[in-house]
Amino acid sequence: MAFIDAGTLFLSPKLTASVRLHYLCNAENDDANVPGVNKSQAGQAVHGNFATEYKLISKMLRLGLNGYFFNQITSSKHDGDKVPGKEKVLAIGPGAMLSFSQNTHLFFNAYFESNVEYRPKGKKYLLRLVHHF
Repeated sequence: MAFIDAGTLFLSPKLTASVRLHYLCNAENDDANVPGVNKSQAGQAVHGNFATEYKLISKMLRLGLNGYFFNQITSSKHDGDKVPGKEKVLAIGPGAMLSFSQNTHLFFNAYFESNVEYRPKGKKYLLRLVHHF
C-alpha cells in the first residue's frame, strides 16, 4: 500500500519547483524468494522525487535540477526476525527538456547518488522521448 501526495509551486512565469512524496507500507509475503526464509516483509519507507524547471527558450528548452530520495524507516523481517540495516539514498543532478513541437519532447536526466546505505551506489542517466498522439 502506498500513499502519495504531489504539488508544483510556480515561483515565476519561467521558474517552477515540484515534489512528489510517497509513504510505502509493505504486507507480509508468505512466498519469500530468499533461501531458507519462509516469510518476508520489507520495511516501511518514505520516498519521493523533486524537480526545478527554468524556461530558457520559450516552447523549446527547459533546464533544471532534479532528484530523488528513499529512506526505509522500519526494519525488514525474515520469518518475524528483523533484518539488520535500512536502505537509504539521495540523488541529485541536472535535467533538460527539449520540445520539438507541442506533442514531441525529449527529456534527459542525470542522477548522482549520495548518502547511500544498504544498496548499490551509482549514477543514473535517463533519456526519454515522449510523443502525444
